[in-house]
Amino acid sequence: MLRFRNDGSAETPALKDVFALDIRWPGDSSAVPVLHRSRGSDCKIDDFLFMSEEIGDRAIRMNAGTNDGRPSVDWLPFFNLQTGTNGIIIGLGWSG
Repeated sequence: MLRFRNDGSAETPALKDVFALDIRWPGDSSAVPVLHRSRGSDCKIDDFLFMSEEIGDRAIRMNAGTNDGRPSVDWLPFFNLQTGTNGIIIGLGWSG
C-alpha cells in the first residue's frame, strides 16, 4: 500500500505520475513468461474474459488505473505472472 503524508507547514501541489509498483521477477529463465489476467466489466460480450499472453523477450507495461472513476472496467486487479513452474500472483488493492 502506498500512502503519502505532508508533514510540512505548506500545501504541496497535486501528485501525478506516481508508479506504486515497479518489479522484476526473474522466475525460471528457461521458460517463456506468461501473464494470466482477466478483463473487467463494461457491459460487453467479453466481460471477465480470462486471457493468457506470452511475454517472451518483450516487456509489458500495464496501466492499471481507473476508467471514468470505475477501477475494474478495463482489467480486474489480479494478475498471475507464470515463469515455468514458478510464478507470482499480484492483487492490487481495489475490488471494483
